[in-house]
Amino acid sequence: MSDPDNVSGANQELAKVINLTERIQKNDKALIVDDNQASREIIEYFLGAFNYEVHHAENGSLALETLTNKNFDLIVLDWKMPKLPGKETLLLGDQILADHKKKLASPEDFRKTKVIIYSSTNLEELALPTPKFFQIIGYISKSWYLDTQKKRFRDLLKKEMKPTAVAS
Repeated sequence: MSDPDNVSGANQELAKVINLTERIQKNDKALIVDDNQASREIIEYFLGAFNYEVHHAENGSLALETLTNKNFDLIVLDWKMPKLPGKETLLLGDQILADHKKKLASPEDFRKTKVIIYSSTNLEELALPTPKFFQIIGYISKSWYLDTQKKRFRDLLKKEMKPTAVAS
Protein backbone atom coordinates (compact mmCIF):
# COMPACT_ATOMS: atom_id res chain seq x y z
CA MET A 1 0.00 0.00 0.00
CA SER A 2 1.35 3.46 -0.86
CA ASP A 3 1.77 6.33 1.55
CA PRO A 4 -0.83 9.09 0.77
CA ASP A 5 1.66 11.82 1.67
CA ASN A 6 4.16 10.52 -0.86
CA VAL A 7 1.49 10.20 -3.55
CA SER A 8 0.40 13.79 -2.93
CA GLY A 9 4.02 14.97 -3.11
CA ALA A 10 4.58 12.96 -6.29
CA ASN A 11 1.45 14.47 -7.86
CA GLN A 12 2.66 17.96 -6.99
CA GLU A 13 6.05 17.26 -8.58
CA LEU A 14 4.34 15.82 -11.67
CA ALA A 15 2.16 18.96 -11.92
CA LYS A 16 5.31 21.11 -11.75
CA VAL A 17 6.95 19.09 -14.54
CA ILE A 18 3.81 19.30 -16.71
CA ASN A 19 3.56 23.04 -16.10
CA LEU A 20 7.23 23.56 -16.97
CA THR A 21 6.90 21.34 -20.06
CA GLU A 22 3.92 23.40 -21.27
CA ARG A 23 5.95 26.56 -20.67
CA ILE A 24 8.96 25.24 -22.54
CA GLN A 25 6.81 24.22 -25.53
CA LYS A 26 5.13 27.62 -25.66
CA ASN A 27 8.22 29.36 -27.12
CA ASP A 28 7.52 32.91 -25.89
CA LYS A 29 9.42 35.87 -27.31
CA ALA A 30 11.94 37.76 -25.21
CA LEU A 31 13.72 41.02 -25.93
CA ILE A 32 17.08 41.61 -24.27
CA VAL A 33 17.95 45.31 -24.09
CA ASP A 34 21.53 45.93 -22.97
CA ASP A 35 24.41 47.94 -24.41
CA ASN A 36 26.90 45.25 -23.34
CA GLN A 37 27.17 42.32 -25.75
CA ALA A 38 28.52 39.95 -23.09
CA SER A 39 25.51 40.70 -20.88
CA ARG A 40 23.12 40.00 -23.77
CA GLU A 41 24.83 36.66 -24.39
CA ILE A 42 24.68 35.69 -20.70
CA ILE A 43 20.97 36.52 -20.51
CA GLU A 44 20.26 34.61 -23.72
CA TYR A 45 21.99 31.59 -22.20
CA PHE A 46 19.82 31.87 -19.06
CA LEU A 47 16.62 32.21 -21.11
CA GLY A 48 17.58 29.19 -23.21
CA ALA A 49 16.39 26.87 -20.46
CA PHE A 50 12.91 28.33 -20.94
CA ASN A 51 12.95 28.04 -24.75
CA TYR A 52 12.44 31.74 -25.42
CA GLU A 53 12.76 33.04 -28.94
CA VAL A 54 15.34 35.72 -28.12
CA HIS A 55 15.75 39.10 -29.82
CA HIS A 56 18.42 41.69 -28.99
CA ALA A 57 18.55 45.47 -28.85
CA GLU A 58 21.80 47.18 -27.90
CA ASN A 59 20.10 50.36 -26.70
CA GLY A 60 16.71 51.78 -25.76
CA SER A 61 16.12 53.42 -29.15
CA LEU A 62 16.54 50.10 -30.96
CA ALA A 63 14.30 48.43 -28.38
CA LEU A 64 11.51 50.92 -29.11
CA GLU A 65 11.93 50.34 -32.84
CA THR A 66 11.65 46.58 -32.25
CA LEU A 67 8.60 47.00 -29.99
CA THR A 68 6.86 48.92 -32.76
CA ASN A 69 7.02 45.85 -35.00
CA LYS A 70 6.84 42.89 -32.59
CA ASN A 71 5.12 41.83 -29.40
CA PHE A 72 7.15 40.28 -26.59
CA ASP A 73 6.24 38.23 -23.56
CA LEU A 74 9.34 39.25 -21.64
CA ILE A 75 11.83 42.09 -21.76
CA VAL A 76 15.11 41.99 -19.86
CA LEU A 77 16.12 45.64 -19.55
CA ASP A 78 19.41 47.23 -18.57
CA TRP A 79 18.75 50.40 -16.58
CA LYS A 80 21.89 52.39 -17.47
CA MET A 81 22.48 52.67 -21.21
CA PRO A 82 23.70 55.39 -23.55
CA LYS A 83 21.22 57.08 -25.90
CA LEU A 84 18.10 56.03 -23.99
CA PRO A 85 18.25 54.68 -20.42
CA GLY A 86 15.99 51.91 -19.15
CA LYS A 87 13.47 54.15 -17.39
CA GLU A 88 12.83 56.24 -20.50
CA THR A 89 12.71 53.11 -22.66
CA LEU A 90 10.04 51.68 -20.36
CA LEU A 91 7.94 54.86 -20.38
CA LEU A 92 8.14 55.37 -24.16
CA GLY A 93 7.55 51.65 -24.72
CA ASP A 94 4.38 51.95 -22.64
CA GLN A 95 3.00 54.39 -25.23
CA ILE A 96 3.83 51.94 -28.04
CA LEU A 97 2.02 49.11 -26.24
CA ALA A 98 -0.98 51.38 -25.66
CA ASP A 99 -1.17 51.85 -29.44
CA HIS A 100 -0.90 48.07 -29.97
CA LYS A 101 -3.82 47.51 -27.58
CA LYS A 102 -6.02 50.01 -29.45
CA LYS A 103 -5.47 48.12 -32.72
CA LEU A 104 -6.53 44.72 -31.34
CA ALA A 105 -9.91 43.28 -32.29
CA SER A 106 -10.31 42.13 -28.66
CA PRO A 107 -8.41 44.59 -26.43
CA GLU A 108 -9.47 42.63 -23.34
CA ASP A 109 -7.14 39.84 -24.50
CA PHE A 110 -4.14 42.17 -24.32
CA ARG A 111 -1.50 40.97 -21.82
CA LYS A 112 1.10 43.00 -20.00
CA THR A 113 4.67 42.47 -21.09
CA LYS A 114 6.76 41.22 -18.20
CA VAL A 115 10.01 43.07 -17.48
CA ILE A 116 13.10 42.05 -15.54
CA ILE A 117 15.42 44.90 -14.66
CA TYR A 118 19.03 43.73 -15.15
CA SER A 119 21.41 46.37 -13.86
CA SER A 120 24.58 47.16 -11.97
CA THR A 121 22.64 49.91 -10.16
CA ASN A 122 21.42 48.90 -6.70
CA LEU A 123 17.69 48.27 -6.54
CA GLU A 124 17.33 50.89 -3.78
CA GLU A 125 18.77 53.54 -6.12
CA LEU A 126 16.36 52.84 -8.99
CA ALA A 127 13.38 55.12 -9.38
CA LEU A 128 11.06 52.54 -10.92
CA PRO A 129 8.06 53.93 -12.78
CA THR A 130 4.63 52.30 -12.76
CA PRO A 131 3.89 51.63 -16.43
CA LYS A 132 0.41 50.55 -17.47
CA PHE A 133 1.35 47.96 -20.08
CA PHE A 134 4.52 46.51 -18.56
CA GLN A 135 4.73 44.47 -15.39
CA ILE A 136 8.08 44.67 -13.61
CA ILE A 137 8.45 41.17 -12.18
CA GLY A 138 11.91 41.44 -10.70
CA TYR A 139 15.41 42.80 -10.47
CA ILE A 140 18.70 41.02 -11.10
CA SER A 141 22.02 42.62 -10.29
CA LYS A 142 24.84 42.33 -12.82
CA SER A 143 27.24 42.30 -9.89
CA TRP A 144 25.88 39.00 -8.52
CA TYR A 145 27.77 35.79 -9.28
CA LEU A 146 26.58 34.09 -12.48
CA ASP A 147 25.16 31.13 -10.54
CA THR A 148 23.13 33.54 -8.42
CA GLN A 149 21.92 35.38 -11.53
CA LYS A 150 20.92 32.10 -13.19
CA LYS A 151 18.98 30.98 -10.11
CA ARG A 152 17.22 34.35 -9.90
CA PHE A 153 16.21 34.19 -13.59
CA ARG A 154 14.95 30.63 -13.09
CA ASP A 155 12.95 31.58 -9.98
CA LEU A 156 11.38 34.64 -11.62
CA LEU A 157 10.46 32.83 -14.82
CA LYS A 158 9.00 29.78 -13.09
CA LYS A 159 6.90 32.08 -10.91
CA GLU A 160 5.64 34.11 -13.87
CA MET A 161 4.30 31.39 -16.16
CA LYS A 162 0.77 32.76 -16.41
CA PRO A 163 -0.02 35.91 -18.43
CA THR A 164 -1.36 38.97 -16.65
CA ALA A 165 -4.43 40.72 -18.06
CA VAL A 166 -4.50 44.49 -18.39
CA ALA A 167 -7.46 46.26 -16.87
CA SER A 168 -9.32 48.39 -19.39
